[in-house]
Amino acid sequence: MTIKFIYIYDCIISFLISHAYKKPYTCKRLFQSKKYITNYTEIINYCLVSKSWFKLVSGNLSIIYSKRNCEILNRFYDLNGDRPFKLVRNLRLFTKYNSLREYEMDAINAMRYKKVLIKIDNQDDSIEMLKYRNFYPENISFNISVFIDEYSKFFDYEYQDGVSTINKVKITGIDYNEIGLLGKIVALNPKKISYDPYSRYYGVDSLHCSYLKLFQSNYLKHIKVLFSDHIEPSEIANINNFTTSLKTLTIPILYHDIIRFVNDEQKEIGKNNCDDHESFFDIKMIEYHWNEMVNTLSNNSTIKELVLTNFCANAYCCYDKKLDTSFITYGLGLILTSIHTSIETLSLDGIDFYDLHLLGSLARSKTIKTLVLNEVNIDDIIKKVLTKNKTIRNIIIENILNLLAKYSSINLYSLSIKIFDQTYISNILEYIKLYSKFLPFKELNIFVESFNLKSLKPKINSQSINDIIINIYYNNKNKNINN
Repeated sequence: MTIKFIYIYDCIISFLISHAYKKPYTCKRLFQSKKYITNYTEIINYCLVSKSWFKLVSGNLSIIYSKRNCEILNRFYDLNGDRPFKLVRNLRLFTKYNSLREYEMDAINAMRYKKVLIKIDNQDDSIEMLKYRNFYPENISFNISVFIDEYSKFFDYEYQDGVSTINKVKITGIDYNEIGLLGKIVALNPKKISYDPYSRYYGVDSLHCSYLKLFQSNYLKHIKVLFSDHIEPSEIANINNFTTSLKTLTIPILYHDIIRFVNDEQKEIGKNNCDDHESFFDIKMIEYHWNEMVNTLSNNSTIKELVLTNFCANAYCCYDKKLDTSFITYGLGLILTSIHTSIETLSLDGIDFYDLHLLGSLARSKTIKTLVLNEVNIDDIIKKVLTKNKTIRNIIIENILNLLAKYSSINLYSLSIKIFDQTYISNILEYIKLYSKFLPFKELNIFVESFNLKSLKPKINSQSINDIIINIYYNNKNKNINN
C-alpha cells in the first residue's frame, strides 16, 4: 500500500476498533460480556486480512488498551510497558496540532505517533520554535509562518539545525534584494514554500523582487508563488534537473509583456501594462531567458504538478489580440510534450492566448491526467484536445455540462465545475438525471465559489444519480448553506 492509502486504511481501522470498544466497560463486565467476546473475534479477523492490516490493527489496539486497561489485552503487551509484544506496536501513523501551545499541552501523547505535524500561523511562535528546534523529537515536523520586510525580527536570531523538520513555510511580505531573507528561509531546508509577496501591500505600488533562491534549492519539493508578483524566467532556468526534488510548481509570469516585446512593440519596452508592478529586470534579454527556462523545464522529470499563471490584473485584455503569440505557446508546447516530462496535473490560470500550438500540445500530451482551466473557450478544448487525448481523465473548469453532452467520444473519469450561486445546484442535478447516459464522466464535483479544497467542506458526498457520483463542496465562509 502506498503511504496515502496506508493513512486512509489506518483511519478506517481506527474507527472500526473505536466503535467496537466504544462502551466503557469495567474489566469484570468485559469477561462476562458476550458482546465483548464477539468484538474481540472481529478485531482478530481484521488482523488476518493482510500483513499491512495486521500492523495497523496492532497500532490501534495500543490506543484502546491505554483507554480501557483491560486484562484481556494484556497478552499482547509487556506488562512493564516497555516492549509491546508482536501484535501491538505503540505507534499510530499521524496526528496534527493547530498551534504550538496545543502541542505543548499534549506533548507526551504526541510521542505515540510516528509522524506529528504542528501548524504555526504566526511569526513569534515560528521564531520560538526555530530557536529551540533541536529540542523537539525527530517525529515532529512544522508548518511555520514568516512575515518579511526590512524590520523583520526573523533576522535577530541564528537558527540551528534540529532532528525535527520544516514541512512548509508560508511567507508574506517583500524580500528586498539587499536583505536576502528569502535565502535564510530556504537555508532551513523546508519541503514546501508558499509565498505571497504583497498580501499586506495591496493598494500601493509594489516592487518586483528576486525569487532565485527558491529555484536554487535542491531540497524544496513544492514552490508556490501566489498571484501578487511575477517570476523571472531566468530564475526558473536555475533549477538543477540532476539534483532537484521539485514535485509541484506554481509560477506567475508576465506573458503579455513578453508577447509585446517579441512583436517589436518598442514603445512598451521596460513598461508593464498588466499591473502596477515593475516589469522584468532585463526585458531586452527576455527571449534568451525564456528559451533557457523552456529548455530547463523540458528536461525536468520530477515535476508532477505545474501551475502556469498569467500575471495580469487588467481582465486579460491589455494587449492587442492580433499579436503573434507563437513564441510563448511553442515554448509551452515543448515543455508539455517533452519525452522527459512527468507532469500529471496542469493548471492554466488566466491564459488567454490559446492557439494551434498550445491546443495541439495539449492534445499530444502523454502524461497529463488532470487539466485545470479558466478564461478559455471550452468548445476549442473539447473539439481539439479532449476528443483526441485519451490520457486526460479529469477536467476542472466552469459549468460546461451542456457542451460535454454533445461529445460521446470523450472518456473522462471526473469533471469538476465551479459555480457562484448554490441555487444552480438543483438545475445541475436535474440535468444529470435527464442526460446522464450522454455525459462522458463517472464523477461530478461541484465547487461553490472556490476551487481550493482546503477552504471548502463537503456538504454532499457520494450522492449517486444514474451511476454518476456527485460531490458538492461549499466554501467554509458561506455560513448560510441550505440542505
